[in-house]
Amino acid sequence: MTTHPPIDPELAPVLAVVQQHVSPTITPGDIGALRANPAFAVLDEELTRDGTVELREFSARGPQAPPRSPCSSSGPPGWRPRRPSSTTCTAAA
Repeated sequence: MTTHPPIDPELAPVLAVVQQHVSPTITPGDIGALRANPAFAVLDEELTRDGTVELREFSARGPQAPPRSPCSSSGPPGWRPRRPSSTTCTAAA
């Protein structure tokens, strides 16, 4: 049996909303509908915390090449993620 660490109490309100829209078991077939659900739309300003966080989009080799998998990273403004030549991402599509 899998045990999980306790949930951060600050996340409780968010998880309450998520549980209204998402099954506890998400399959790859569910991802398209989740991405299209306006309940989960987040403005760039919210993700970047009004400029205190910088978002980067890139692609990396997946477990089977091609195609490349889309990836996202975040960090302080001006931060550059280290991208070794062996970068690998896995993405459910």
